Amino acid sequence: MQLLRNRTGSTGHGGNGQCTRLAALDRIAVAERRPWLEGALLEDHELGLRMLLAGDRTTHVAGTWGSQEGLPSARRLLTRRTRWARGYLQCVRYAPRIVPSRHIGGRGVLETLYTFLQPPAHLLTPAPTVVLLGSLAVAAATGQDTGDELRGLLDHRPLVLVLASVSVLPFVLWGPLCRRDHAPDASMVKSLLWGVALWLYAYHLFVVSARAFVRMLRGRNGWAKTRRNTEPPTAGPVAPES
Repeated sequence: MQLLRNRTGSTGHGGNGQCTRLAALDRIAVAERRPWLEGALLEDHELGLRMLLAGDRTTHVAGTWGSQEGLPSARRLLTRRTRWARGYLQCVRYAPRIVPSRHIGGRGVLETLYTFLQPPAHLLTPAPTVVLLGSLAVAAATGQDTGDELRGLLDHRPLVLVLASVSVLPFVLWGPLCRRDHAPDASMVKSLLWGVALWLYAYHLFVVSARAFVRMLRGRNGWAKTRRNTEPPTAGPVAPES
């Protein structure tokens, strides 16, 4: 995504290892007459937007890397991702400034708006499935014939197959691409399984987007920072006091 944003001129500040010039922060503070952040829970993404609006150039350097601590708890993962989704929803307020901005090109505007729309899309996408399964369950519970509903679904089978391909294939194809660029010794079957695993993993976004939306409706803006794992103590010589 960041390599794509390099092309669209909308590279974000998400992830590890962000570096920002102090002069850029000072320009934002002077122009806005306030600190460079306005309290979004995704503070790095918000800072990147503020820099783009100020005319600064942001870029992703692919030749560097930063290590990140893995989370052994699904609950902590959902907490972190919920905060991120809530932060994206808070950053939507910048859309009226991004669209007419002379510092952000058309492709950058489209990419930024696409990023803003991801949490709402995750809320709306499951709705037709829930309605369909709910109607089938109600019909079965009340003894009604569910054949009409199933036949109606089969009538749209080509559309269903197209939607399924668009929804699944991009994730599955990631596996062979990752194998080509980073793990050439892995088998093709294994790389396809990586893609399937990524597709299944992506379903957690529906959960965190729903949680973020509920928190927004309830006015809950608490900073649920992820607790770090406890590192085991290491034995070694004790440094003398100076």
